[in-house]
Amino acid sequence: MNIWTSIDRMLGCVDSRDLQATLRARLAFAFSAMLGIMTAVNSSLLTLAGDARPGMIALGFSACFVSFGAVGILLRRPAITMYLVAIFAFLIYGLGVVGNRGAIPPSAAYLPCVLLGFYQFWGPRILWVALPAVTAFFAAVFMYASGYDQPVAYPFNALGFAFGFACIWLICLAAVFGSVQQMAKSQLQSANVELSNALNDSRAAQRAKSEFLANVGHEVRTPLNGVLGMADVMHRVGGLAPDQAERLDLIRESGTTLLELLNEILDQSKIETGQVIAEEVDFDLSKLAEKTAASWRTEAEKQSLDLVLDLSGLQQAELRGDPLRLRQILNNLISNAVKFTARGCITLAVNQTALDDGRWMTRLEVSDTGAGIPSDRLDTVFEPFHQADASITRRYGGTGLGLSISRQLAELMGGDLQARSTVGEGSAFTVSLPLAEGSPIPADTPEKDDRALDLSAPVRILSVDDVPTNHVVLRALLEQVLAGAELTIDCASSGGEAIAMAKAAVYDLIFMDIQMPDMDGITATQQIRNTSADRPVWVISVSAIEASESARLLPLGLFDGKLSKPASLLSLQSALLDWQSGRDQTAIKAIQSA
Repeated sequence: MNIWTSIDRMLGCVDSRDLQATLRARLAFAFSAMLGIMTAVNSSLLTLAGDARPGMIALGFSACFVSFGAVGILLRRPAITMYLVAIFAFLIYGLGVVGNRGAIPPSAAYLPCVLLGFYQFWGPRILWVALPAVTAFFAAVFMYASGYDQPVAYPFNALGFAFGFACIWLICLAAVFGSVQQMAKSQLQSANVELSNALNDSRAAQRAKSEFLANVGHEVRTPLNGVLGMADVMHRVGGLAPDQAERLDLIRESGTTLLELLNEILDQSKIETGQVIAEEVDFDLSKLAEKTAASWRTEAEKQSLDLVLDLSGLQQAELRGDPLRLRQILNNLISNAVKFTARGCITLAVNQTALDDGRWMTRLEVSDTGAGIPSDRLDTVFEPFHQADASITRRYGGTGLGLSISRQLAELMGGDLQARSTVGEGSAFTVSLPLAEGSPIPADTPEKDDRALDLSAPVRILSVDDVPTNHVVLRALLEQVLAGAELTIDCASSGGEAIAMAKAAVYDLIFMDIQMPDMDGITATQQIRNTSADRPVWVISVSAIEASESARLLPLGLFDGKLSKPASLLSLQSALLDWQSGRDQTAIKAIQSA
């Protein structure tokens, strides 16, 4: 370790970015130490050699006075040290001149270095302040020395001129170095200002890009809501000719792919701007792996691939981490494996190793028997918008963001994602996460899809949205899910209109769009709650904002449910089942209270 590191810590110069303060503190320390040592050594040698003249004893004692410079170091005020050093240094030289009967003492050889240090500490102004005082001081010393019986040897000789020119020479060099230092400092400050401005511009650009992509996401999800929603309705109605059904399936698949691409781009933007935060919740890794594998097994079987789940290396299933992000990583890895494997099998294997701090190093590896990736292209697959082969984009599509997002999510959770591959044999991607042991997870509740909707009672619904297409889509979806029920659907195109309609009529359900001009869905819902406190209504938020964002932006407890755009029959059915359960519980409480 650099010795100055310990000295700086002692001097209080922890923040080494302040170079001027660090330089002053180091000069004070060096002067206090070196002058004290030199004075003590010189006076001791002269005394032991028997060459001590009047003043030598005082010269020896002055070493104690120089040590008082430590006071400034202890107080972390280097200026105090330098003032004391300056006073005692010239006092020592004065005593030396007296002891040598006016001649320059040998210790004057240190004078150029002393003056250089003072110049570096105080700057050029020391010349105008100190030179008159020093000249007057030594004039008085020479006058005092002339009072001795022996003749005075005034220092107007070659040695004196040499020391004088040496001092001037060093002062000139110090001035040159000082000017360069000031120039470098000025340039550094200018560069820091430019860097700060560039950083602010970059952050502003990132914010603008994030806002732009968020707006684009909302605008794209709106037509996608019409495409996927109506395609879902037509698929459920059925009755199409085989070729028409095939075309409809192509529309649904293309819309789903477009939605996945949009989500990947938005995820990448959020990761770049630091908007993604890893959660810490308890989850069961075995169930997460089983559900993830099960969701891809049908897709793998379509391509005649075996999807194997290997949990033999799992030792601790209950863990604490972010299951949503972990499942997103696994979905990306398995999706790639299914896409790029023509035959053979795909394996999801889990292995764990206990760490010294009580956590578990959990490794989830997705391996395949595909074509493999060349070694010189293996690292590039984790770069954003990059794929191992440009032809992959043309053959399979995709943005090339899946693996980049997966690695960044793994790093966000304190882990890593690595790959190994052999051309012609396959690839393996391993995500490694240090996860703490979690609490036992309660048993799963029955799936919502197992419950049935009660279609016996009439249902009156208010759809609030500023886009007419969304009303059409929601109506078509509701008519499919609530087929057989007495259904009334009213539409409001703004928040103000929704408030007025909620006052005039009683609605069982309100589907409230969040992002609307003039008045957003949050404000409209709050006013509906305030004006209809005696007749509570079930309000479901409808938004293109993803679930993690809506949980952060929507007030807690304001909405009874949520429906994401693009809406699907399954998501709508789930929301309606939640409403039915809430309605039933309210009725039971009313009966009990009566």
